[in-house]
Amino acid sequence: MTEEEKNIMMHKMTNALPVMRKSLNLSQGKLSEMTGLGRSTISALETGKLEMTWSSFIPLLTIFRINPESRKLFEPYEIDIEQLNDFWIVQDKKSKKKPAQE
Repeated sequence: MTEEEKNIMMHKMTNALPVMRKSLNLSQGKLSEMTGLGRSTISALETGKLEMTWSSFIPLLTIFRINPESRKLFEPYEIDIEQLNDFWIVQDKKSKKKPAQE
């Protein structure tokens, strides 16, 4: 996945975030607990006061891609879940190749 593709996905997730969160009946506080992101970070992302970074995108994606209710919400925002799944597989393979540090 190129940097441009990542930026497009992050932008789309930013636009979709409030709808996706509410579709799962999650408060910002609960989503914060689930992702490890601060509640104020989630609020700032939703209101456009903070630009999404890759490090905030990944935990959000983890929550939304594993939930069947939110997965279907990716489509209207043109978030290519298959492309993200391919990315996930590559990242998983990379992490398994790294030798354990002692």
